[in-house]
Amino acid sequence: MKQIFLLLAFFACLVPIYCGKVRPDGAHSIVLTSTNAGDLADYNFTMTLDTELPAGGVIEITFPYNQYLAGLGLPSSFVVYAPYPTVITTTLDTTTATTLICQVGHRAANTSFTIGVLNVRNPSKTGGTGNFKVSFLAFMSINPF
Repeated sequence: MKQIFLLLAFFACLVPIYCGKVRPDGAHSIVLTSTNAGDLADYNFTMTLDTELPAGGVIEITFPYNQYLAGLGLPSSFVVYAPYPTVITTTLDTTTATTLICQVGHRAANTSFTIGVLNVRNPSKTGGTGNFKVSFLAFMSINPF
């Protein structure tokens, strides 16, 4: 029984929580270097957060489902900036293959910043692609002892 409690307590230390809202910032909160179908483009997402993001938190950017290639057409060693020229650690969620998990470090509330994703393959169809989803998570640390 004690081992089960300790195991549950360990997992509780890693519980992700949604921290608040991400708001697009500016008239053009998503800017692409190319809008041509099938082209490689750099995607720049400019946003503000309504609450502070702690250093261990992440920003998740989900591209519209069924519009982009699996893996977003990114090369195996892709580059993400937040903000330029700071390269950040980013992983591609293998479950969705269209969600980037960006470790942007500490971000103050109501302060604009941009995440730049290089070399995304644009959808092969012209026209609108759907909505992007941007959210942020922090990892709540619970000390049960």
